[in-house]
Amino acid sequence: MKWPAKHVANRVIAEPRRAVGDSGRPSGALTLWRWFRSTLLSLSAVLGAICAVAFGIALVLGLKPLAVISGSMEPTIPVGSVVFSRMVPASELHPGDIVTVARPSNNGSQSQMVTHRLVTSTQTEPGFYELVLKGDFNADVDPQPYRVSAAGLCVWHLPWLGDVAIFLQSKSGLMTAAALAAGLIAVFAFNPDSRA
Repeated sequence: MKWPAKHVANRVIAEPRRAVGDSGRPSGALTLWRWFRSTLLSLSAVLGAICAVAFGIALVLGLKPLAVISGSMEPTIPVGSVVFSRMVPASELHPGDIVTVARPSNNGSQSQMVTHRLVTSTQTEPGFYELVLKGDFNADVDPQPYRVSAAGLCVWHLPWLGDVAIFLQSKSGLMTAAALAAGLIAVFAFNPDSRA
């Protein structure tokens, strides 16, 4: 590598060449890369902070997320939304509430969760209630009542987040997430300002 000479008081000082143009300013490509790198890292930091805050709030409030995969509650809760529910005693539920309960399973398999609107609540014995539920989109109530002592009370929902969560649980989603993470690490590692 050639070093331009600079004479100062009869001494020769070698100065390294910088990635700049004739005017002494960084090249256009380098400026664009710096802007892209800074913007991408800033957006990633903001997104990470939002996720951390949302997770912290959900943890403190005891909220549980659930992805909506059917249209039985449309248009109130669109397919692909995430519902955040807080477990409450069945005695605190009122008609009109949107609740999440486990669908009874007859074959011993793991019960699926259902999120529907409460129509009626009837106490059958101390601490236990039978809930009649109905999806907003459905013409009829659910085939059988749900016998519960507690249920998830829907606090709020976020559209589209469920689609993202379901995709990330798939094989292609995991591969996409890994590729994005690797790309972000590469962008972070290549800092042109740290190169001599």
